[in-house]
Amino acid sequence: MDKQLLRFIQMSLPKRFAQLRKEQGLTQQQMAEMVGIHLTQVKRYESGQAQPSIEILKKIALAFHTTTDWLVFEEGER
Repeated sequence: MDKQLLRFIQMSLPKRFAQLRKEQGLTQQQMAEMVGIHLTQVKRYESGQAQPSIEILKKIALAFHTTTDWLVFEEGER
């Protein structure tokens, strides 16, 4: 298995969210604008202080060209 893929599989939602954002070269502000949320929410999601709603999770998945289950579930939970 690809080392990068394995690393992502072992990450939680906050870590995956931050890593994917950074890999796409987006600032937190740019991500907030892409998803249509406030910058504070991006910071809360990345720190694990808040969980995105289903609607926001869907927008995040679309922005990253991935699926919501990949963002949410750990490898052993699928």
